[in-house]
Amino acid sequence: NTMLAARSAEMAKILDETAKPLVERFAQGGSELQRSMEEVTERAAEKLRSENTNLVNALASRTAETLSAVEGARSSLSDSVADLIGRMTTSSAQLGQLIEQAAVNLGQVEERLSGSTQSFATTTEKAAQTFASSARLVDSNTTRLTDLSSATLREVASIATKFDEHSRLLSSASNLLSSAQSNLEHTLERQSSLEDLAVGLVKKSEDLEKVMRSFENLVGQTMQTAEGRTMESAEKIRTAIAEVVDSATRRFADATEEMRRTAGSIKSELDLTRAELKKGVIEMPEEAKESTSAIRRAVAEQINALKELSDIVAKSGRSGSSEQGEPRGLRPAPQAPARAAEPPLRRPAPQPQPQPTARAPPAPLAETT
Repeated sequence: NTMLAARSAEMAKILDETAKPLVERFAQGGSELQRSMEEVTERAAEKLRSENTNLVNALASRTAETLSAVEGARSSLSDSVADLIGRMTTSSAQLGQLIEQAAVNLGQVEERLSGSTQSFATTTEKAAQTFASSARLVDSNTTRLTDLSSATLREVASIATKFDEHSRLLSSASNLLSSAQSNLEHTLERQSSLEDLAVGLVKKSEDLEKVMRSFENLVGQTMQTAEGRTMESAEKIRTAIAEVVDSATRRFADATEEMRRTAGSIKSELDLTRAELKKGVIEMPEEAKESTSAIRRAVAEQINALKELSDIVAKSGRSGSSEQGEPRGLRPAPQAPARAAEPPLRRPAPQPQPQPTARAPPAPLAETT
C-alpha cells in the first residue's frame, strides 16, 4: 500500500507538471481560434452580402432582357402566323385551279381515248373484212389447185393406160421377134425386115421416153407455179393484216402513253403542293396549330379527292395497257390463211410419182399405134 500510494503521488505530480500547462495552452489556442473564426465569418458574411446584391442586380437586368425578347418573339410569331395563313390561302386557291385543270385534262384524255377506241374498232372491222376476203381468195386458189391436180392425175392415168397398151404391143413385137428368131434358119430372107422393125421399135421407144420426160417437166413446172402463186398471195394477205393491226396498236399505245404522262404531271404537281403544305404545317408553332386545324382538314379533304382522281387515272392507264395487249393477241389471226393454204401445199403431185414408168402422151401414142 505504501508503494502504491507513492506511485499514485508520483503520477499525480507528473500530471500536474505536464497536463496543467497543456490545458492552459489549449485554452489559449481555443480563444485565438474563436477570434479568428469570428473574423473569417464576418468577412464571409460581408462578401456574401455583396455577392447577393450583385446577383439581384444581374437577375433584374436578365429578367428585363427576357421580357423584351419574349415580347419581340410574340410579335414575330403573330407576323409568322399571319404570313402562314396567307400562304395557305394562296395554296388553297392554287390547289383549286389545279383540280380544275386536272378535270379539263381528264376530259381531254377521255375524248382522245374514245376517239382512239372508235378508230381501233374501225381498223379491227376492216382487218376482219380483209381477212374474210383473203380467206375466200385462198379457198378459190385451193379449189383451182385441187382441180388442176385432179386433171393432172387423170391425164397421168390415161398416159399410164396407153403406156400399158404400148407395152403390150412391145410384148407382141418381142414375141414376133422370138418366133422370127426361132424360124431364122428357114427365113433368112426376112432378116433385113426384122432388123428394120427392131430399129424402128427402138427409135419409137426413145421418142416415147423423150416425150414422157418433157411432159413430166411440164407437170412439175405447173405445180411449182401454182404453189408459188398461192404462197405469195397468202404472204401478201398476212403482211397487210399485220400492218393494219400494228398501226391500230401503235395509235392506241400513243393515246395510252399520253394519258399516263398527263396523270404523272398531275401527280407530281399534287406531290409538290402536298410537300409545301406539309413544310408550312411543320414550321408552324404550337400556338397556331389550333387556329389552322380547320384549314388543314379542308386541305386534307382536297388532297384525298385528288388522290382518288389519281387512282382513277392509274386504273384507266392499266385498263388501256390490257386493251393494248389484246390487239397484239390478234396478230396470229393472219396465219389462218397460211393454215387454210396447207392442204394445197400437200399437193397430190407426189402421188403420181410413177410417172417415169408411164412416159407417153396421148397424141404420140395415137401416132405410134
